[in-house]
Amino acid sequence: ACFVPEAVVHRIVHGEERAARLHVDQREVTIMFSDIQDFTAIAEQLNQRDPRDLLLALTRYFSVMTRVVASYAGEVGEILGDGMLSFWNTPSMCARHQAKACKAAVAQQIALKLLNLDFEKLQLPTLKMRMGIHSGQVLTGNIGTFSKMKFGCIGDTINLAARLEGLCKAYGVSVICSGATHGALLPSDGFRSRRLDVVQVKGRTQPTEIFEVVSCVQRSGRQSPRSTRSARLGPPLDGPDPALLLSVGEAAQEALGKHTADMDAARDFVLACRWGKEPSRMSLEEGMTDMPTQSPKNDQDDEEDDVTLPWWQRARLYEEAL
Repeated sequence: ACFVPEAVVHRIVHGEERAARLHVDQREVTIMFSDIQDFTAIAEQLNQRDPRDLLLALTRYFSVMTRVVASYAGEVGEILGDGMLSFWNTPSMCARHQAKACKAAVAQQIALKLLNLDFEKLQLPTLKMRMGIHSGQVLTGNIGTFSKMKFGCIGDTINLAARLEGLCKAYGVSVICSGATHGALLPSDGFRSRRLDVVQVKGRTQPTEIFEVVSCVQRSGRQSPRSTRSARLGPPLDGPDPALLLSVGEAAQEALGKHTADMDAARDFVLACRWGKEPSRMSLEEGMTDMPTQSPKNDQDDEEDDVTLPWWQRARLYEEAL
């Protein structure tokens, strides 16, 4: 599930015939394109200082944003450099996918503000992101050749979502959705939006009405879902969709909290593997600062079989191989 959508993995494991071969279905989906504003300049700045800082910033950024997308029953299809392609209503059916995508977009903007506070402590550049959202018909499934394939979507809907993301720069906004997506939002969803323009993007003959998604107000009396999995399973038979009940603030806080816990766990594992000590409880920043730069020396011959090496040295060799 780290490489393909979880639903696709389940279908392959359960022996579904089409899951492991080329196939497509026509379906209405919501597509979101997002990227980091001025990433080229940020990458150049970090590469001059320390290339590892660029990897650290991107890993933290994508870890948080992918969790937000998952909180609203979305799937991250691809990570493209500093960009991310997400979709709703494929491979699993997803009710009210337009509203969930827009809520995920607002939640990502809130999460980024919180993440930037963390970046400031680490003396990393703060980030801004732009997003384009569009809903429409696509061909979705396993696409490629008989020897190389991946799950994804193709169609004009994908292209328009990418164009809308590019228009964010021209209009000075962070999130733009098409009229097709905006028209499916309900007043009860709590969105604040404004109409921007009617545009004809490159490569399309049909004009497109575009809207800025400004914010989303959480309604009183709503309860958050107990888990991301409950959001993926869809609405209960006797109640509303739990993914739509999750406030954007809660989604942002939850994604950032889980990411911080993952980073702490990863750091503790590396420290334990390198030094044979119990995982420390220091903060991530202290762990990065205090972590020794060299592993303990070992007198065994480098040509000796890795199985006979101490466990901490095998971990170091594995890390270097990566």
